[in-house]
Amino acid sequence: MQPDILALVEEQRAIAATLTSSVSTEQLPWRIHRNTIWHGWIEALGDSYPVVKALIGNDSFSAHARDFLLYRPPSSAALKWIGNGFPQWLDGQPVSKTVPYLVDVARLEHLWLNAFHAPDQEPLAPDAIGQFEPEQMLELVAQLHPSTGFVESAFPIDVVFQVHQSDVIDTDQFIALPDRGVCLMIARPGFDVLVLAVDPVCRQLAIALSSGRTLGQALKDAGGLKTALPHLQYLLAQRLITNLSIKEN
Repeated sequence: MQPDILALVEEQRAIAATLTSSVSTEQLPWRIHRNTIWHGWIEALGDSYPVVKALIGNDSFSAHARDFLLYRPPSSAALKWIGNGFPQWLDGQPVSKTVPYLVDVARLEHLWLNAFHAPDQEPLAPDAIGQFEPEQMLELVAQLHPSTGFVESAFPIDVVFQVHQSDVIDTDQFIALPDRGVCLMIARPGFDVLVLAVDPVCRQLAIALSSGRTLGQALKDAGGLKTALPHLQYLLAQRLITNLSIKEN
């Protein structure tokens, strides 16, 4: 290498060293890009779990979000699924003991998001049942709307969730929660996601139907015809049964 070239290389190194030492590594382009990505991930997780974020505060949520994302980095560019697994992870964190219904609220918000993004499906046509003979009814298999999910809690998480749906929340206002638990059904049979309090029998019936049990078997699993039939009627009324067919042997 010629002397003049050596001198040029040394000058370039000196300039690079001077520039690098005068700029915080936090300001370097690759650090700015990385911080921007992290900020986007944390914001997306907060958008998925706004009530959880409100319950523990912005700073605490950001810290927990970062820990969760280190534990389970996003596997897809679709940030709407960034919170998959968050309720289960949150259940093992100390903060879940300070707010006893926090994990159940997270489960509710996860189901809400799943219902919102679930595929559309037409409800059962009004004349569909009339296509079958009465003696076939108990042998039919029902298909539930793909958005349907359930969460049970020993706390009134429906009230907690509803309070935080307002854009303006008075943080100084004390809200007395009723001393009860709740079983919730989350579904989107139309445009809006529904959060409905239901009897646990309804959940048991829906689980049986989703597993491929016939109407007769599912009604039996959920407590018998007299107990469970009103809940089957309720699922029909909420347009959450999308198909009936005869079970194939």
